[in-house]
Amino acid sequence: MSSNSRKTNSSYYCFNGVPYIDKPPGAQKWMYAEEARRQQAKVELEKLLEGKQKPKYPRDFWNHKNEVELSTPGSAGQHGKKTVWEHHPLIPGQDKPWREGPPGAVRSVWTRGDAENFDVIVHDKSRGFTKRNTPKFANAKYHPALPTQPENQQQQDVRQTNPAVQVPPDNE
Repeated sequence: MSSNSRKTNSSYYCFNGVPYIDKPPGAQKWMYAEEARRQQAKVELEKLLEGKQKPKYPRDFWNHKNEVELSTPGSAGQHGKKTVWEHHPLIPGQDKPWREGPPGAVRSVWTRGDAENFDVIVHDKSRGFTKRNTPKFANAKYHPALPTQPENQQQQDVRQTNPAVQVPPDNE
């Protein structure tokens, strides 16, 4: 953890200093893992609710040149060529999946048919741009929750820190 990090009892994803959306200024650069899991759990349902209209997301994600490390195997693409995953925007601070408006820089990525197991990636301009002039992706950094401490240690920690500000960093 960097010197700007604070202890948290919740796991979270850090977007490598990239705001999840360009506007408004100062947009969040991290999200709780629980929010990502809740949004991801509803992605398949949202896809069904769209009916016959093809939604913009989820859509195929081609991990060209293994741009990011993915923990899921992916599926065979059309005609059995190349491996493909699905991806969908993630929005910090909400439980519902993205449906409209700017999708932002953060995505969940999973193997088709297995949305429960996913990775979080982010468009990161510092990695360069694709042929379509979109920022390349980078893995978001996962930070697990702190282990539960004995009650006497928790009381000591509370005296040393203000629990009201125990939030993940936004500049790691």
